[in-house]
Amino acid sequence: MTTMQQAVVGFSWDVAVDLSRKENRTRLSPAAIQGLLRIAKHWRLRDEDTRVLLGGRSSGSFYTLKNQATKTLDGDQLTRISLLGLRPAPLAA
Repeated sequence: MTTMQQAVVGFSWDVAVDLSRKENRTRLSPAAIQGLLRIAKHWRLRDEDTRVLLGGRSSGSFYTLKNQATKTLDGDQLTRISLLGLRPAPLAA
């Protein structure tokens, strides 16, 4: 069996997290929201641009998420956020 590439030093996963399971999304959402907001701040993104990265969330829904950070994200939103933290692989020589 092939393992997935190590994204975090010291951790490896044989199987990706099943985002169709609500308990997994509920567990991962607070950290994902916090990470998204930190990335947006670091990149100096406007709230409108951050909403687009989440798949076009409405203003009201986004500000509720931003101020309370207790919302359970859907699988698409969690996937979108996870892709923001990826670094491109080095180019082969």
